[in-house]
Amino acid sequence: MSRVAAMSPSVTERHGLARLARPPVRGRRLALEERLDVQAVIFDYGCVLCLDQPAEDRARIEALAGVDPERFWAAYWEGRPDYDRGGITAHEFWTWVAGQTGATWGAAERDALIGEDVASWIHMDGRMLAWLEALADAGMPVGVLSNAPVEVRDAVLGQAWARRLAHATFSCDVGSLKPEPEIYRHCLEGLGVAPGDALFIDDRAVNVAAAERVGLRAVRFVGPGELATDLAGIDGLPKLAT
Repeated sequence: MSRVAAMSPSVTERHGLARLARPPVRGRRLALEERLDVQAVIFDYGCVLCLDQPAEDRARIEALAGVDPERFWAAYWEGRPDYDRGGITAHEFWTWVAGQTGATWGAAERDALIGEDVASWIHMDGRMLAWLEALADAGMPVGVLSNAPVEVRDAVLGQAWARRLAHATFSCDVGSLKPEPEIYRHCLEGLGVAPGDALFIDDRAVNVAAAERVGLRAVRFVGPGELATDLAGIDGLPKLAT
């Protein structure tokens, strides 16, 4: 789920579905000793399976909000962890954002903001979806592990490709956010695999490091091309088109 927190894309820290601003570095290629059989592949959702919020979607949200964009996005990301965790409802989240920004939204404006926000997070990366489906076709259990609120969860699970998932863990359902260890363990239990038998792919370095501490083999996602190179040599994985 860049813009905001520190008011500058180059230093912005992203929360929830989004990512930290990416440095121009490659993902981490798995070391030779790590190239064992993979029993399950777990995907982050935001900015891995789906694209980041497009500029035109952000512009529609800003127009609906009707307040200073920098102030709006700062509040949006500051309040997002509680919303993603399921600690507050969509109504409570947007009411809080309104209070932080001086907005005076009525129910119709708030509902429109909820809808536009959810829509901004369902622009899918076709290459990654094709690879997910190729994994499922090959008999590989695939899962999703995402920091996301109820409304985004429902939109994700309503898509046809989500029927290919063996399991999906969303932060709003378990009350835990990446990089907390509990959410990783919940996903592993849902898939029925040991940490060392699962491959985890996420665009945020902090989430990759946390996954490794739990025992997963993890790779930081930079893009499909880099991921294909980073996973080269792992037996049993279908080719990722780049």
